[in-house]
Amino acid sequence: MEDYEIRDIFRRSSTPDLWIDFTFNTGSSVSLQLQNNARISNPFSIRPTIGNHSREPALYAAIRIYIDCHFTIFACIGFTERGTSRFRDRECRVLTKDWRTPSDLPIFSENPCDLAPSPIMLQLDANSLDLTEFLIGYEVRDWI
Repeated sequence: MEDYEIRDIFRRSSTPDLWIDFTFNTGSSVSLQLQNNARISNPFSIRPTIGNHSREPALYAAIRIYIDCHFTIFACIGFTERGTSRFRDRECRVLTKDWRTPSDLPIFSENPCDLAPSPIMLQLDANSLDLTEFLIGYEVRDWI
């Protein structure tokens, strides 16, 4: 192995490797419904969960959630809305959260946890129902 490959292996075992997973209130997908003559869908929820692939716990993290601008965010307890930004060539709404101990528990590999006390509540504009895909993504960085 090359020297840089060995250093990378050691780095992986000594630094957090954070990830975020999103689930809807109905599981891994959601069926959107419109009320009679409504211009917006019924509300639905998405719950972000954070975890760690590394054995090294994460004590601090800077978290950004990107939600496609076709969605309206009407509840996001535990996050700060930061306007819009381009993410993967799409215009998205940005939600941020700073994770830090001792107010937040360390993020261990054995114990994924919810990012907020309640799910993010969204609605979709009726004019966007013709689209085939929407973007929900994240960036997460540890501060170590």
